[in-house]
Order: sequence, then C-alpha cells, then structure tokens
Amino acid sequence: MNEFWALVGNTRQLKKSNGLRTASWWKIYIAFFCLLAMGSLCFSIYHGTIGPMVLLIFIPFLIFAAFGPSIGLVGREWSGQTVSWWLTLPYPRAELLFAKLVGMFIHWLKIAAGSVVVLAVFAAVGMLLNPVVWTTGALGIAAAVAVKLYILTIAATPLAITMGMLISVTRHSRLRPLMPIIMIMAIWLATSAINYVVISLFHNTAGDVAFPYVSPALSSINPLFMITSIVAGLFLSAIIFGAASYILAEQTEA
Repeated sequence: MNEFWALVGNTRQLKKSNGLRTASWWKIYIAFFCLLAMGSLCFSIYHGTIGPMVLLIFIPFLIFAAFGPSIGLVGREWSGQTVSWWLTLPYPRAELLFAKLVGMFIHWLKIAAGSVVVLAVFAAVGMLLNPVVWTTGALGIAAAVAVKLYILTIAATPLAITMGMLISVTRHSRLRPLMPIIMIMAIWLATSAINYVVISLFHNTAGDVAFPYVSPALSSINPLFMITSIVAGLFLSAIIFGAASYILAEQTEA
C-alpha cells in the first residue's frame, strides 16, 4: 500500500515539474479575460439577468478539467521520453495506470474545491448587488441543487479520467487505428451528459430569465437516481480502465 501511494505521489510530482509553462504575455491575457468575465457577471447580477441557478450550469463542465489533463498526464511519458523507465518499473501496468488515475483525481478535487469558493464569493456579491433576486431562499435552493450536481460530477470524473487515459494509451499503441472510434465515443459521452444537465435539468418552464427557482426536473432528483448514476459511472469507468490497462500491457512496448 505504501508503495502504491509512493507511485501516486511521484505522479503528482511529475505533473508539477512537467506542468504547462505559460508565457508571461498569455498570463496577462488570461487575467484580463477573467476580470472581464467577472465584470460581466457582476453587471448581469446587478441588472437581474442572472440568478443563483445560472451559475450552477458550469459545474458539469468541471469534468473537462480532468479529461484533458489526463490525456497529457499519460502522454507525457512518451513526449518526455520516460516511457521506457515508467513501463519497466516493478509494478503491474494496471497499477501504474491506476496510480495516475488517483493522482489526477486528487488534483481535480482541488479544482472542484476552488470552484466552491468561487460560487460562495459570487453568492455574496449577488446578495450585495441584487438582494431582490439573490435572496436567502433562492440561495438555499441553489445550494441544495449544487450539492447534487457536485456529487454527480464527482461520480462522472473517473469516467472522464479513464477515457482520457484510454485515448492517450491507444494513441501510442498498435491499436492506434481505433482512435477515431474512441474519440467519437468520448465526444458522445461528454455531450450526452452535459446536454442532459444543461438543457433538461436547467430548463426554465416559467420563462424567467433570472432563474430564481429550480426547474421541476432538477428538484426531482431523488437518492435512488443519484445512487444509480454513481454506480453506472463507476461501472463504465472500470470497463474503460480495464481496456486502457489491457492496451498498455499487451499492445504497447516499452
């Protein structure tokens, strides 16, 4: 067990040391657009065109913060020319891959925790700028919905990570011709999940732009649905992880 967590720790250290080096001028652009987005949100909140529920739409998109980096985390072993060292470590290749999965999931949880802080800040700003729409009652409903969405997103994150790993491993294996099929499957899974949440669950039947109330579809999420979704997500993740492990063990050379 200690050896496994050593692998996880090594994966996280490699991610930090080999992280994307962003040029200074790109950092300036990113900061500018973040400030612009925050200003636009505050303007919309003040004029009542955005309510608490609208901010929750971004929660399902957090899975992309796991999907993209998971492709790079595995692919970096080839681009950094460390794949021979990595694959010859005295561990099963499934365990090597699982250590990367756990490391990536821990990293994603930190991002999700940061998003909770951002939501709390905007909730405070909303109560200050537009207390008519951003009431304690509306915020209470939004908070309850946010908890459900975070649980569903957390359950879907291993699926996004394993899919990213499968894409990366397949790209560097003898099964590379299967890449178009895998990419289509990944796009279908992502668009289906986000389409369900954004369009179906956030559909505003009352026609109110500010979304002061939760839609009936979203409020009807019951514990059985939550449990079923979590189990289904973990089951699909296990299947995809098994496929990635097989390709890494049998179709990839050190």
